[in-house]
Amino acid sequence: MDTARYKLERTRIVAVGDGTVALVEVRPGDRIAAFTPVIGVMRTEFTTIAGIFDQNGRRAIETGAQVGIAPRNRPGTIHWTTINHIQSSGANAQTETGGRLLGSQDIGDSTEIVVEFAWPETLPKDTRPGLVGTAMVIGDDAGAIGGLGKILLWIKAMFNYL
Repeated sequence: MDTARYKLERTRIVAVGDGTVALVEVRPGDRIAAFTPVIGVMRTEFTTIAGIFDQNGRRAIETGAQVGIAPRNRPGTIHWTTINHIQSSGANAQTETGGRLLGSQDIGDSTEIVVEFAWPETLPKDTRPGLVGTAMVIGDDAGAIGGLGKILLWIKAMFNYL
């Protein structure tokens, strides 16, 4: 018991920076090795938004393309931004991720791609992690279909009231 108390007194949990605890992967009584990540922290200065899209719209999904986001927790609102980065993925849907918040199990199959958006200017910076909603990419050459897409996204945003 003295050894356990001694080790507990010297146990330290350190985060890489200020942020929000998003995931705790350890429970009381678990034994872990030193330097094992056990708490997922979302750094507030590096928060990004990611979307999962079907690959059948891949032609419109390009870096810099316009995208509208209709968050479920903000009914009736659409935030416009652009695509920052398209995550590379393998045939078995393994994606590059910077943390433990999004893994390959979060993506249904290899017909989907992960896209990182620039933070919309109209979306508050204190938005909590886990934003769920609808996103639509409007390609540069969308023409009249782009206008129809914006109307459909507006309808989705209104349905978030239900």
